[in-house]
Amino acid sequence: MIPEERKRKIARIVKEREGASVHELADELSVSESTIRRDLKKMDQEDLIQRSHGGALPMKKLAGEASFDQRSVQNLEEKKAIADRALNEIKEGQVVFFDSGTTVLEVAKRTPKDGSIISVTNSIELGFELGKEEGNLKITGGNQRNKSRSLVGPVTERFLSNHRFDLLLLGTNSIDLQAGLSTQNEQEARVKQLMVDKSERIVLLADGSKLEQRSYVKFADLEEIDMLITDTRLTDEQRDRFREWNVDIIDGLL
Repeated sequence: MIPEERKRKIARIVKEREGASVHELADELSVSESTIRRDLKKMDQEDLIQRSHGGALPMKKLAGEASFDQRSVQNLEEKKAIADRALNEIKEGQVVFFDSGTTVLEVAKRTPKDGSIISVTNSIELGFELGKEEGNLKITGGNQRNKSRSLVGPVTERFLSNHRFDLLLLGTNSIDLQAGLSTQNEQEARVKQLMVDKSERIVLLADGSKLEQRSYVKFADLEEIDMLITDTRLTDEQRDRFREWNVDIIDGLL
């Protein structure tokens, strides 16, 4: 069987079964596992399939964007577990930027409101939580996107350009091992880029549904992240990729 014909058959099998292992493909096509691995590497580079630990998955589609209310109830137990662990990264006296995502919202609900940190956010929703009791709160200002309830636009960008933060608790729509972090909206991507640029330490909070996804606009590379906190246990391939960029990994929380 010539390589091109074999690649077509691999793509068909992977699509029909929604994924296949190297062993399964080698057995079905009567070739060695090393041959399949070489094929999968080439096919991944050509965007024909997605390589995964031990096999292949169908080519990913762009991740969509659910509303804030929809996301706030999705994977809630996972988000709570991530938030509980993320609290350990907040230290007294810090200026902490809270991104506008629903996982970060769970952290905001749990953050001490005793004035021991300065909280900054581009979300009115998070601001309501962070400003309770004696909380020391600053909100960026800007135009609210109804879909995500995040503040974006020139006012938001100007605020971010003029400030620095000790810690950024960052959310994302999608994490791709090659393409980095991405989101669905260009204005949000610009705001997230500025958050990353202006923060000394960046902790990415993402439940397992965000892994191996790709959205419309990239805003950061994996190497810009200092720590990933996720509920799911990473595969060896995922773990190696994050460690390649010296990202600390907190995984398997559930």
